Amino acid sequence: MPRRFVIAFELVVASLLVAATFVVHPVAYILRVPFWADETWVAATTRAGWRELSFVTQSAPIGFSILLRLVPANGGQSLRIVPLVFAAASVAVGYLLGRELRLIPVLTATLTALAVLLAPAMLVRNDLKQYTVDAFTTLLLFYLLARLENRWTRRGLVAIGATSVVGMLFSHTIVFASAAVLAALAGAALLRRERRELVDVVATAAAIVVPMAVLFFLFDAPEQNQGLTGYWSAFYLPITHPRAAITFLHQGFGRISPYLGTHVWIVPILFAALGVATLARARRYASALALPLLILVAMAASAAHRYPFLDLRTNTFWIVAVAAFMAVGVSGLVTLVSRIHWLPAAAVAVTAVVLWVVAVGPYVRTRSIPNTGYIGPLVKYVDAHRRPGDVVLVNWFTAPGFAYYERAASPVFRSTPHFVRGPRPAYPHDRWIVVATDPTAASAKAATVEAQRRAVELHSNRVWMLIVYTFPGLDAPAWKVELAQPNVQRVVTVPPDPDHGLFLWDGSRA
Repeated sequence: MPRRFVIAFELVVASLLVAATFVVHPVAYILRVPFWADETWVAATTRAGWRELSFVTQSAPIGFSILLRLVPANGGQSLRIVPLVFAAASVAVGYLLGRELRLIPVLTATLTALAVLLAPAMLVRNDLKQYTVDAFTTLLLFYLLARLENRWTRRGLVAIGATSVVGMLFSHTIVFASAAVLAALAGAALLRRERRELVDVVATAAAIVVPMAVLFFLFDAPEQNQGLTGYWSAFYLPITHPRAAITFLHQGFGRISPYLGTHVWIVPILFAALGVATLARARRYASALALPLLILVAMAASAAHRYPFLDLRTNTFWIVAVAAFMAVGVSGLVTLVSRIHWLPAAAVAVTAVVLWVVAVGPYVRTRSIPNTGYIGPLVKYVDAHRRPGDVVLVNWFTAPGFAYYERAASPVFRSTPHFVRGPRPAYPHDRWIVVATDPTAASAKAATVEAQRRAVELHSNRVWMLIVYTFPGLDAPAWKVELAQPNVQRVVTVPPDPDHGLFLWDGSRA
């Protein structure tokens, strides 16, 4: 068959797989459902000035926040198109990765792309977070690694190094993937006794350490604090007691395995191991080492209390890589069976695809966004019913969502040491808005008193109280007290907590 027809066929297959991303994800739902609490922290960064951007980006990398600014939003949910586009890009890179491994090029590429497309860990990633970017950058580095194995050039090493550095702006986890890929290259060079290649790898690693460290300390390190460490404490690998570590891993892999297509966690491990063995048998040692090293690096970061392990959202990067290696394992199995006859080999491939599609079927078009996106509709309600002189009071945790959805105000963002660093809006130019300065009882009381004082001063005697998200150990008890005032009435209650929602203080009833 002429090469141009093969290329055209592959382009059609790859394009269909990429386009299928927008079929297996519920696009209309994604663009319609209001942002929930965690998403509002990301969305609010689009309301900050460029000078404020460096300290308002908290759980999302600064590059991801910049990308969001390229999307026309105007208070809607169209920002979610960014992670969706990266989900599609991950499928494309998955195809390139499978093709570059040069096992059974078209089959392996199709299986790998299909694994990435339908990995439940990706299908549930419909929210405004950077986790699909994490998966994309990891697969991209794996692809560059496979390409370098096919033809060793210093330019290929530079591509890996440059991707690692630039990727730091868009993905927190690329540092793990970069370390794994470079370590895999070094390990493969040692196995093959290629001293020159080993020197080149070490030189590349040394060259990117400084710029990656600079980016880390500029944008990532300030986010690390005791509040964030405590929040993820259940996902840190215990290393003091072997039994605790084994229990942690057993339970964690049990939670993760359904997002790899089965509730039996040993199955994805076996197929991924088969993928590793297939690559090792093909003498692609660096590619074979990449996934095990990636997981080991992630485990080490967890043991050091630097990054959670076996949490679905934050571990999307390696979970999707496991799915890709499972596809490589199937390709290796097909190769072995094809030595007997092409018919059983084809049966193995078709059976694997059918079983995968059936297993992941319940996750296709899943509506996975948490049903707590109440702030958007409540802000619209306030805007529709607020009278001249009315004051709006917003508690600390609700403030980012209010900053995003309230388009009539001009927020100024400030850094905060509380809980995790994030977008904390203030309104020095909008006297009708009062925001609690921190998640403490004293702040809740002070903000309530100030809002009521301004309402009297502006001759309305009314305060709209947006108390949508509170934290049990911090500001929740204090707001319960403030909402118990006799002249405060519920307007909209957010289930299941009657102390969450929209309330109205009417001073004329006092």
